[in-house]
Amino acid sequence: MPRLHSTYCNVMEPIAAAEVERKIRSLPADIAGNIDKNDVLVRTLNRLSPLYATTEQGWKWHQKKARESLGTEIDRAIDKAIQKSLNFSTNLAAPMSNKNAAEVALGEIEALLGCKDLSWCDVVSVISETLEKTASGKISRCPTLHLRSN
Repeated sequence: MPRLHSTYCNVMEPIAAAEVERKIRSLPADIAGNIDKNDVLVRTLNRLSPLYATTEQGWKWHQKKARESLGTEIDRAIDKAIQKSLNFSTNLAAPMSNKNAAEVALGEIEALLGCKDLSWCDVVSVISETLEKTASGKISRCPTLHLRSN
């Protein structure tokens, strides 16, 4: 599948983030102190339809639309997200690691190839070697295939 090289952004993210900040600041300090803002933001965004834009004009149009016609929906989504966040046991929640997409991809390549301590510097040579061994029959994902007789 071809990769798209266009830049696109969800207009709802900064709008929801600003509203979450505003709402949490308006809460009593003892309650606000127990709220994970990122959790509330993600829960809010999961309740809202995304509004993606690829141009400045589209960005401005969607911002205007969101502010004019979706304010009530955004507020409701934030209120529900705050309630869920307050009811959610933080003892059970471990935050996601800060791995970026490249680190995740490298980990997946390590698992796929069965290599430990793989670095991006080694990826091309390790994949080349693996492909050569596979082509020569020294590696097979399904070992029984080369045992069949025609």
